[in-house]
Amino acid sequence: MSKCRCDCGNQKVVVYSNLRPSRVNSCGCTRAERIRAAFKKRKTDPEYLKLKQERYFDPKTLVGQKVGTAQILDAWYPKNYEGHTSRISVTFRCECGKEEIKALNILQKRPYCKYHFKAIDLKDIIGQKYNHCTILEAWRDKKIKNNVMVRYRCDCGNEAVSAFNHIKHGRTLSCGCMSAQYITEHFDEWLGRVDNTVLTRLQGSTKIDKRNKSGCRGVCRDKTSGKWKAYISLSKKRYILGFFVNLDDAIAARKAAEHKYYEPMLAKHGIEFKEK
Repeated sequence: MSKCRCDCGNQKVVVYSNLRPSRVNSCGCTRAERIRAAFKKRKTDPEYLKLKQERYFDPKTLVGQKVGTAQILDAWYPKNYEGHTSRISVTFRCECGKEEIKALNILQKRPYCKYHFKAIDLKDIIGQKYNHCTILEAWRDKKIKNNVMVRYRCDCGNEAVSAFNHIKHGRTLSCGCMSAQYITEHFDEWLGRVDNTVLTRLQGSTKIDKRNKSGCRGVCRDKTSGKWKAYISLSKKRYILGFFVNLDDAIAARKAAEHKYYEPMLAKHGIEFKEK
């Protein structure tokens, strides 16, 4: 370790092997200067300016569009944020008739003004149906300003409580039964399971269990005979390949079975078989 004094007067302890321009060349005081110089050079780079112009988004194209029930009247970039699409501000007219200014990303999450739920007549929403929810009761939450809470009955017969804006704008579609049904329908797709087989496991993407003493998946010691047992599983079925005295013979049988069972299954779905 070396204790060094920078040209600015500060002292710093540095590993001696790092005392070279490519590693440490100051106490950190020149870092801000180098960053400013890099940004200044970048702004004058013709290729960067051309790319920036190609990616430029005109916020005026948003005028007249609807976000939920809110209609956009005007859109612009705030000062010093020209070209930053995440900073676009908009003037919109809410469903209740009020006009308000919001950031576009906030409007996409909450497409209504702050007076929207205050203007709602609770009697009008009772009995209405949104997606799978039928409103039974409505009241204003005193803890959350201008928020309306509702008790609703789902098409499955269950009753639950939720914020009215979640139900109206589609964030709550049911009591939760639809979520469970959606997960059940798409679980195999998310897992990559086809014909009761996870294709990624056939490619050997999973690690071998630490308890495996043979070093090969599908080969283990049989407790009864004391021999090495080779097996392979496919579509929730296990095929015993035989019992072997030598470990190498058991591993060879397992590899041959992978070519026999796994390779056609992967080829059927356009996946190349890679021997593990």
